[in-house]
Amino acid sequence: MSIKPLPAVNGVVLAYPQDGASVEDLRQRACTELLRQAAQRAGLLVADDPVPIAGATSEAATAAIEALLAREISVPEPSEEACRRHYAAHDASFRVGDRAQVRHVLFAVTPGVDVRLLRQRAEAALLELRCHREGEADRFAAVAAELSLPVGRARRRSGLAHARRLRARVRARALRRPRDRRPAAPRAQPLRAARRRGAGARERTHAGVR
Repeated sequence: MSIKPLPAVNGVVLAYPQDGASVEDLRQRACTELLRQAAQRAGLLVADDPVPIAGATSEAATAAIEALLAREISVPEPSEEACRRHYAAHDASFRVGDRAQVRHVLFAVTPGVDVRLLRQRAEAALLELRCHREGEADRFAAVAAELSLPVGRARRRSGLAHARRLRARVRARALRRPRDRRPAAPRAQPLRAARRRGAGARERTHAGVR
């Protein structure tokens, strides 16, 4: 029966079968152990530092590893030009949601408006704003004040038009709907008239007998 060797780094066992360590755990423990032994060789950690148990190192070993990394790894300070190059090459990874501040001239299409004339007016305004020459004052605010319909006013107009259409639709349905005609209840006859009819019948009876 063959015995499977235990995973180890330079004689230091990383895990035992009862630990149930995964491949990722073994890889992490191996890297930590290599750094711990490198700190010992660099004189940052004593040679009799206790061996890690289940991947957990001592506080002295953790501090020595951090000191070793700070001494051996040099992280240069990036320049603004390098940062701009990196951002330009990976701009999609830095975006969360694009926002744009825009100005507009609102031409509301309300009931009764000639859409063709309204489009011609909008295209003329667009052409005027695009032909803005350098050095001239910006005419966008003036054109918007002259031609644009306020958003709230446009919403009110569209809301009124919708309400009018809804009322007209309900009214048309009411006119098309047949009325519920029920037979009229018989009116109660006055007691005096009933008595008169009764008296007349008695008189006719007496006349017949005679």
